Amino acid sequence: MSVIRSVVTGVGSFLPEQVVTNAELAKIVDTSD
Repeated sequence: MSVIRSVVTGVGSFLPEQVVTNAELAKIVDTSD
């Protein structure tokens, strides 16, 4: 009988420098709705 081993090698997160709202995104990107 074999033993299955697993190890978590890393945990990370990413925080964007600038949070863009939907209204700001609509000004930048040409949207149809």
